[in-house]
Amino acid sequence: MATRKLLGAFRTRAGLRKAKAGLTRFIGTPRVAKYRIFIWLDGASSIDDGAIAIARDDDTTFGILQSKLHELWSLRMCTWLGVGNDPRYTPTTCFETFPFPENLTPNVPAADYAADPRAIAIAVAAKKLNELREGWLNPSDIVRRVPEVVPGYPDRILPKDDAAAAILKKRTLTNLYNEQPAWLDMAHKELDRAVAAAYGWTDWGADGLPDDVILERLFKLNQERAIATGSDCRGPCRRIRPGRQAVHGEVPQVCESQLWRALPRFRRRVLHVRTLATARSGVGAGAG
Repeated sequence: MATRKLLGAFRTRAGLRKAKAGLTRFIGTPRVAKYRIFIWLDGASSIDDGAIAIARDDDTTFGILQSKLHELWSLRMCTWLGVGNDPRYTPTTCFETFPFPENLTPNVPAADYAADPRAIAIAVAAKKLNELREGWLNPSDIVRRVPEVVPGYPDRILPKDDAAAAILKKRTLTNLYNEQPAWLDMAHKELDRAVAAAYGWTDWGADGLPDDVILERLFKLNQERAIATGSDCRGPCRRIRPGRQAVHGEVPQVCESQLWRALPRFRRRVLHVRTLATARSGVGAGAG
């Protein structure tokens, strides 16, 4: 499956429906957001052009994308809106170039790594994080679930009374991440530890690793896979905006200028059109 088809780079609703055919759920994330949060969407759902859909239904992929490692990469590779403080997740630079752990890449069916201890550890941590967030968003003592009238669609979650409605109105993921409760921080650290272990990073401590070290290692992996697939940069990069996004023609690539502030030691012209990790996967923007 082509990367853009996995990643919701769908121009029509029909394209989105085809990409997620057979899935009971798929991954979604806002195109522009203060926090890079990924959520599960029901397979019958659709999205508009303000969101990105990833046509995967396994907790392992969800966990890798929700980890600090991918968040750091996406913040270095994204574009920006407004005065520069609104990160915009772009599939071609944030997803397609991200070096997933070996053999846990989006072009590999989840069933193929279902027994992999690394995948299991990530899936367990990711599922726990999602359950904790959902429990905070919709506490069972103040909501009721009502079956949807149209068969095949998820139940509706409704407040039990006006007081519950007032509470639920303030319970958004943005507010949750603004508050950063201890349980949320702990759940993310458990997930990050599992993802780091999947890369074989045995020096991941209680506080993880410095951001620059994480980016440097991911950058190195990106280059190695580019060399392995012959996806190197064949000419000067055309700079869109200094320090933000560089492109060579219409093909996404990771260039030294994109990770400049994080990786000052890399001074050569680089690299990668698209990593082996995502070369045959599927992602994209919602159809309106």
